[in-house]
Amino acid sequence: MKEKKGKTVLVTGPNGFIGRQLILDLKKQHPDWKIKVISRNPVEGVSGFLSFEDFCLGKFEDSYFDDINHLVHLAALAHRFSTISIEDLKTVNIDFLTKVLSQLKMGVIEKIVFMSSYSVSLLERNIVLDTVDYAITKQKGELLLRSWFESNLKRCEIVILRPAMVYGCGAPGNFERLLGLLKKPLPLPFGGFKFPRSFIHVKNLTSAVVSVLEAPLHRGLWVWDIADPWRETFIGFVEDLKRTISGQSKLINFPVSLFGIGLKLIGKHNLYQKMTLSFEIDSKVFAQQYKWDPPVKFEQRFEELRSNK
Repeated sequence: MKEKKGKTVLVTGPNGFIGRQLILDLKKQHPDWKIKVISRNPVEGVSGFLSFEDFCLGKFEDSYFDDINHLVHLAALAHRFSTISIEDLKTVNIDFLTKVLSQLKMGVIEKIVFMSSYSVSLLERNIVLDTVDYAITKQKGELLLRSWFESNLKRCEIVILRPAMVYGCGAPGNFERLLGLLKKPLPLPFGGFKFPRSFIHVKNLTSAVVSVLEAPLHRGLWVWDIADPWRETFIGFVEDLKRTISGQSKLINFPVSLFGIGLKLIGKHNLYQKMTLSFEIDSKVFAQQYKWDPPVKFEQRFEELRSNK
């Protein structure tokens, strides 16, 4: 039986794409839970707000953290890698996490959910993409959590989630760029991209977070790659997306090897590797442990885009 009461959840990064959906889920599904945030901007309908700037400058009362027994750490710099320095990534993705962990009260904190990235799993396999600096800071954040967990005698549960590419209405980054390409009357050489690829809908990802918060305590540190619970190919994903939004692009069955040669010639080898990367994530064990039943099914995954096209 899942617990329903007595939780005070601190959410960092509540105004981001994932954070906004998580706050909606928490308020709707658990109106009896207290929700506190650390954010650059206020969030409507939560129990407590601490500004990011005041927190970083130490302008807050320690008592703000006294009743926090669950932390969901979403805050991160992402998606704008060409304009973000490694120092900026470190400040938000590592230093901010360090300061948040230092405020948690031992004997009170029970669970920490840390939103990492599947790029860390790729980095561990020596697959280096153009997002390597981001992946390194996320990996260092994970190591920081491991150290904190060990130094606090393993008395709580830490769940590190490494999601595949997150998509949904309003998703930034690669999904936003893909949508833009599919809407234009352009030839796109994706027809031969028949390799497996995992993705995760934002509502399925936030439901995974809620499932962790709801579940009985599993003391320990757990790392999970996570994705939608169905098999997908890159071209299948793209074709369904194009059909849903009535995209004007034309998908050409261009040989993948020739596509790669072309990108290498113009110095875009990392882009080729990123676009043609084949992987499948199986989340069955996570689903069993946390009773996770993703709310968005295969045939529903682009419905919101249909109504917003």
